[in-house]
Amino acid sequence: MEFYQHYSEFLGKHNIYKTLTTIKRYIYIEAIILILLLILVGIGMYFFVKDTITNNIPLSEAYFEWPFILMISSLAGLYIYMAIDRRRQFIDIKKRVGYFKQNMVGVILFGINWDSIVLKYHWFDSLYNNYIFLNNKELEFFKSQNDKELAIKTIPKFPFNLSSLISISSPIISTLSFILLTFGITGKEQNVMIILILLLISPIFFAVIMFIRDNFNEKKSDYKNMQNYSSVLDYILEKRKMNSSLQNEELIAS
Repeated sequence: MEFYQHYSEFLGKHNIYKTLTTIKRYIYIEAIILILLLILVGIGMYFFVKDTITNNIPLSEAYFEWPFILMISSLAGLYIYMAIDRRRQFIDIKKRVGYFKQNMVGVILFGINWDSIVLKYHWFDSLYNNYIFLNNKELEFFKSQNDKELAIKTIPKFPFNLSSLISISSPIISTLSFILLTFGITGKEQNVMIILILLLISPIFFAVIMFIRDNFNEKKSDYKNMQNYSSVLDYILEKRKMNSSLQNEELIAS
């Protein structure tokens, strides 16, 4: 087996997600559901803005019109869908791995922490068994080739901290709400303020940020995958040495 073939398998069928989960994914169906919900949110938001700002419909009336109901129900659908999917992931991984430091609420809110030591070493152990057919010389060669590439790469850095941005959005929403209630803003200004608050708490705001981050994440993932690959091979080689030493000790003792 060539290095590129082995590394491709590592990224494909031996990646951490496929190794640690048994959930059967229907990628296209899931994508269609998410896109449909986002389209419905967009339609509801567009007509809500049109009713309140362009047509000057009072908010007390706009809240009971179909655009607002569609927008809110679609937003709720997005959050419920994400919560169900993450809960399903948590239960599946807990069943496979056993002890898992994250709790269900943490997973629903923030997703699976794939950098967890527990998950990583469970993954390493699984790969140890999968790579049993490869000898040490092959693994050492694959590691040396990977490390040469890794040495000339630089660590990708995101231009701003996403967690901080999300944290900042909360006080912004609170401030806008305070201004809205304290100074009694009315008319178009009030409608604009409320729409801005809705945008900041909706998945659309986070989807835009995540889209920007995903473009950066491709480089980050490449670097992280190479680091993980090197760590996996180190782990397998070290564990083989340890097992070999233990076997020798048992033979001597017997």
